[in-house]
Amino acid sequence: MYNDGPDSGEIVRNNARFRGAEMADAVTVCSACSARLASSHSFAGVCETCGASICFRCWSVGERRCRQHQDKSVDSSPAAVTGPGGDSAKVAEEGAYCSRCSKPVDKKPPRGGVVYCLDCQKQLVSPPDLLPAHAVTADAAAYLEMLFQRHVADAVRQVDAWPGRRRLPFRSAKAGAVSQAGGLPEDFAKTHPCGQALQERLESLPRNEIVEYEILYKSRVPWRRGRRLDLAVASYAPLEPLAERGFVSAPAGSKELTALVRASGAAERESLMLLAFSPTGWGEIAAAPDRVALVSLGEDGAWRVQENLADAEMKAYVSALLGLRPDREAAERCRRLVEETGPEQFPLSAREVAHKHELPLHLVAETFRGMSAPGGAYVMCDDSRQKDWLLELK
Repeated sequence: MYNDGPDSGEIVRNNARFRGAEMADAVTVCSACSARLASSHSFAGVCETCGASICFRCWSVGERRCRQHQDKSVDSSPAAVTGPGGDSAKVAEEGAYCSRCSKPVDKKPPRGGVVYCLDCQKQLVSPPDLLPAHAVTADAAAYLEMLFQRHVADAVRQVDAWPGRRRLPFRSAKAGAVSQAGGLPEDFAKTHPCGQALQERLESLPRNEIVEYEILYKSRVPWRRGRRLDLAVASYAPLEPLAERGFVSAPAGSKELTALVRASGAAERESLMLLAFSPTGWGEIAAAPDRVALVSLGEDGAWRVQENLADAEMKAYVSALLGLRPDREAAERCRRLVEETGPEQFPLSAREVAHKHELPLHLVAETFRGMSAPGGAYVMCDDSRQKDWLLELK
C-alpha cells in the first residue's frame, strides 16, 4: 500500500476525466473498496497498474492500486504498524505512528486502516489553490443558503398583493416547521481518517434547511374566502464532498432535487409550492415536478429561476418573490456607505457590506456596478471563487 498523500491538482484532473463521456459510462464502483461512485465527487484517481477507478476516500488514505494489484505482502493491521526503530509490541502499548510521515500519534488505527497526524490531515483535506470553474467553497455555500432563506423570509411579507387580475391584498404570513434535507452521519468525524482536521469545517457547512410558510391573502368580497399558499423554501448542497474537499463544483441534478422533494413532502401535498435552491446552480433536469421552482444565484447577484409552474399566477408570484427589489432608499444608503468609506478600507467586498449593513447582496452588487461606470472613481471586479464582487478605487 502506498501512503503518499493525494495531490489536489491530480484529483481535479481525474475528476475532469470522470466527467468525460467515456469515463462516465465505464466507472461504477471503486476498484479498491467496491464502493459505488455515484458522481464525480466520489472519484479521485485511477489504479497506477491497470487504470481502474479509485474513490476519494481510498485515494485520501494513500491507496493507489485496485484490490487486484495491491501488494499482498504488506500487512496493514495495527500489530504490524511500527515506528522508526520500534517493534510492534511497543507500538501496541504506547500508540501508533502516522501512516504518511511516521510521526508518533496518540490514536491507534482501526483494524486494517490508517491513521494520520494532525499536520498530514490538514494537508490531505485542504482544497487546492486553483479551484475548478464554478466551484463553491463550504463557507460560501453556507452563506448563500443563509442569504436565500433570509431573502424569501423578507419577501413573503413584502408582496402586498396576490399577482394577477384579482390583486388580493396581503393578510398574514407565518413561518412553520423547519426540517433538514439530508445530513452527515453522526459519527462522520470519528470514522473519517482526517476527522480531527475536519472538525472546524463541519461547523461551517450549510444546513440544507427546509422552512415552510403559510401565506394568506384576503378576498375582495368580505364573505368569500381568500387565497392560501403553502410554500416550502429549501436549500441543498452535497455535504460529504464539501466536508472532505472543502468545495463543490458540479451543479445539482435530479438526485438532489429528488432528495428535496422527498424531504419537503412536495410529492404528497399537491397544494405545496417548493422553491429549491442550489449554491452551484442546477443542471439539466429532464422532468422536474409540478409546482417546483429551481433557484440559483446569477453572476450579476440576482436570483435566477427555472420554473416548472403551469399556473400563470404562480409564475408571477415566484417572480415577485425572487425579483423583489428594495426601494431607492436602500440603494442610496448603500451608495453613501461606499462614498463615506476611507481609502485604506478598499477594496470593498459586496458580501461583507451586505452582511454588515443587512442589505440584499444583489442590491450591493448593482450599486458597485453603477459606481464603476466609465469615467467614475471606482473599478469593480468579480471574485468567482467566493461568488463575490469587489470594488476598488482607481
